[in-house]
Amino acid sequence: MGLSSVLSSTLGFIKRHRIKIAIAVGGATCLYVYYSFRQKYLTITRALEEERESGATRLQDGFTASLKHAHELLRKMLPEVREVIFKLADSDSLVRELQATPVREHKKNLWERLKVVSFVRPIASVYAICVLELVLVTKFNLVGRYMSSEKSMSELPSGFLTKQTQHKFVELARVSLFGSSMDDLVRVIQQAVVEVVGPIQLDSRLTGADLVLAMINIRKKVESNSKAALREILVESCLSPAAKDSRPEELENLTTLLHEEADILDNDDAGTVLGEILDRAFESFEKLLLANVQDQVPIPKALPKISNLSITVLGSDSPVVSAVEAEAHVAQFGAVVYVSGASGG
Repeated sequence: MGLSSVLSSTLGFIKRHRIKIAIAVGGATCLYVYYSFRQKYLTITRALEEERESGATRLQDGFTASLKHAHELLRKMLPEVREVIFKLADSDSLVRELQATPVREHKKNLWERLKVVSFVRPIASVYAICVLELVLVTKFNLVGRYMSSEKSMSELPSGFLTKQTQHKFVELARVSLFGSSMDDLVRVIQQAVVEVVGPIQLDSRLTGADLVLAMINIRKKVESNSKAALREILVESCLSPAAKDSRPEELENLTTLLHEEADILDNDDAGTVLGEILDRAFESFEKLLLANVQDQVPIPKALPKISNLSITVLGSDSPVVSAVEAEAHVAQFGAVVYVSGASGG
């Protein structure tokens, strides 16, 4: 068969089946176009999903790092907390004075003062840890929020969050909490201790359960009579003067951060979270108390054990600090601080 015959036969086939061929070609073209668009759609969807997952991972990583830094600094600050509280609730000097005083009536007065201070010291240690935990978690997550949000950073003046500004913002916790805020905290606790422990006679014999009940009543008085004072202590920790060596623009930036921190802490959510932290801390503290005072003991013998609990509470392996760090509500609070306004990144 010649070439002309093949061509003629092919053309005849095409003419006879042109509609079917057109449909087949059109269908194949549609399938190709659909497949191409489908692949592009899947590629774009996959890229968007990966971007969302990456953004969520960045937020999670950033929040986790902020929480870790807050807990690390809290533990580093424990020796300073101990120094301040031991100075404000100085049972050691009262013990020395007792040993050097021969007059019976004067001794009785010293014992009464020692009774109060011995309770104040460990309770103030627990409260200080809880307040410091909430303040540091707020500070680190507020800084983390700005660092993770491109939108927030683009709206801020140049140099708003330099490393030096971040460092000073966090370090201001020392200036405030180890100054007038700590004085106020110890004063509030001492007033509650006097009301609860003051009437207990020095010749009384108490068990660990009796002491736990006293601690519970002291806490109730602190947080019912002085709830506003605790909130003021939190907010006051944000309003201390910035470092004297701050440049004018840095001082303005620090003030902006401190006011935002004050707004975060001066609300019912922060108060609720502080209550949850205190619950965990006092649960741990009560276990320590029961482990150290089991049988009935006279008050004079119990006081050194009670006072010395502050050494454990503020120690490097403090079970109270571990309990506070593990409290889920403070992590959730920190996450809200971190994510609020960070979604623009």
